[in-house]
Amino acid sequence: MTIWNDPSPTPTLLNRLRYLFTKQEETHEQVLRNGDGIRNLQLLLDLFRHPDISMEELAQKLEATLEEVTRSAMLMADGMTEMRSQLTTLQAAADRRDREIADLLALARSRNAELAALRTELHDLTYHLGLDPASHAVTA
Repeated sequence: MTIWNDPSPTPTLLNRLRYLFTKQEETHEQVLRNGDGIRNLQLLLDLFRHPDISMEELAQKLEATLEEVTRSAMLMADGMTEMRSQLTTLQAAADRRDREIADLLALARSRNAELAALRTELHDLTYHLGLDPASHAVTA
């Protein structure tokens, strides 16, 4: 006889089991991301298959597992919050660096444009003064 067909459990105990299963379903997503939670759920499934376990023992084990899974999920949530905070800080630093690099590139382009203008002006001056090597080659 399986525990689900056992007519002896009290309605209160069945309600408690239903509540625990509902709570476990609510934390299902966190459990899936948590290896310990999956291992604990596998142990619980093994317990369900065990014919000698009482409903009270099963309820206690479910409750303990739910507490452990909830604690693990809360630790994971805290860790994820901390990681998000660190990522936000890193993203802000990366954005700052990107702006600094963009400013330096703009400055370099500006300086290159100034140098190109100076080269053109120097070339024009050397040509007009007759100091341009090309003008000497033509006259020679």
